[in-house]
Amino acid sequence: MTLINQKKNHTLNASDREQVSRLVGLSKGNYDAHFVFFKNGKTWIAIADDADRLFEVFGWQTSIVYDAMNCPVSWMMITFYGMEVIKHSKYSYQVLEHVDIEVASVSSVEQQVSSVQQYVDFNRLLVATFGETKDKLPIRKKIISHTTEVDKMLYVDSLVFYGDKVYACLNDGQRILLADGKNWLLNDTGLPLILALESLIGVMS
Repeated sequence: MTLINQKKNHTLNASDREQVSRLVGLSKGNYDAHFVFFKNGKTWIAIADDADRLFEVFGWQTSIVYDAMNCPVSWMMITFYGMEVIKHSKYSYQVLEHVDIEVASVSSVEQQVSSVQQYVDFNRLLVATFGETKDKLPIRKKIISHTTEVDKMLYVDSLVFYGDKVYACLNDGQRILLADGKNWLLNDTGLPLILALESLIGVMS
């Protein structure tokens, strides 16, 4: 699995860093579950070990925030799509719903990638649930992306699912393998396509 190079770019104020430390402490309680999440409006937050376990289990990218001691802490926002995947997995979870989360919104490349990964895995779940071996997910708008291999514009028309494999179908006939199980193509070819998907398929809604 690939973890994107994470830079120290999520600068939180002192109050936010204190909140991160508090959430880490709460997440380490004696819970009878694989994961502990914090409800945050229409999404859920996984922090520290729980965010790292999500990466290990599903391959979803973690972001980095900093606690009161300025130590790095893994952070992941789980969308509706991601939660559906977790619900239908073999892993148990507990949601802490009455915890105020006031940390400023964490916006990062890692979070964008994670949101797309959760959306794609939700569609893989649908394919598996309906017993199909192949499915085609059209993209509402064409994605424009520069590649490092050729000096031209490429358009992604659809995603195609074959079992655990996910391909991006390009306008020139290419099929680029974006994901094989929890292994994702996050190099100079795959990452721009995944980031473009985030802005077009509305995975954050």
